[in-house]
Amino acid sequence: MLTFDELWELLITEDEGVEIEAKKGSEVGKSCWETISAFSNEPSLGGGYLLLGIKSPEESDTNNYEIEGIAYPDKIQLDLATQCREVFNITIRPQIETATKDGKIVIVAFINLTPVTISDAYEITDCWNNRVKDQPLATPLTLSFNQKNS
Repeated sequence: MLTFDELWELLITEDEGVEIEAKKGSEVGKSCWETISAFSNEPSLGGGYLLLGIKSPEESDTNNYEIEGIAYPDKIQLDLATQCREVFNITIRPQIETATKDGKIVIVAFINLTPVTISDAYEITDCWNNRVKDQPLATPLTLSFNQKNS
């Protein structure tokens, strides 16, 4: 697993790519799920890094990535691990670490490739545990989350 400093250098020099993605990470939701699904489903990559606590250039006043930090890193780590276990029908076990940079705490999660063969079906559940239509792993996975009416 690469260190945060190594990942930060890659992010600011090469930008996000197929093996690294940065998010503010104030909560773990659909955007994180899409990234986790992509990293865990691409056999040619072997996984990827999700960095939480980073402002994108679009969100930044300087048009560069900025370390914003995570206010409640223990909660975000727990939410990330729990959702990787419960949102997907196959348990995903990310390697999660915290790092401190410029006095701010960030989270580094390595999302490994799932140990699923290409012929196995893969489905996702939304946050209310409703099943989404099975999709074969051989095709791109399109996430669909249906909200219950209140």
